[in-house]
Amino acid sequence: MWRYLRRLLPWAFLYICFGFVVFKFERGVPYDDECWSPNHEYFMVRRESLVSSWTSRHGDRDGWVLIYDKYGKLLHRWDGGLSSEGGPWWSGTAIHFFNEPQATLDLPTDAGRTDLVRLCY
Repeated sequence: MWRYLRRLLPWAFLYICFGFVVFKFERGVPYDDECWSPNHEYFMVRRESLVSSWTSRHGDRDGWVLIYDKYGKLLHRWDGGLSSEGGPWWSGTAIHFFNEPQATLDLPTDAGRTDLVRLCY
């Protein structure tokens, strides 16, 4: 009985570790804190892939951005570069990203306008 458990335990540990890596690979790793729109109606969450977090510098990473309303309903998902130099630029009923690939995501209502100093509120 003990011999069987000693053979089984390393394999069980390996499967659990593999499952954790697959879970993190699919879910991603948080890149920054939440970024709220100027009027706090919307917020975005940046997530990067597990491979990108291991192999890239902080400003050069790729991932995805999830845009939510203030109630937590997912509105958009955008895949691209996560550099803060490319945005987000909140402008009325749209969010502009100037990273690769560039995108303009439309919002249902007004989110306010970004000033030139702060991108997140």
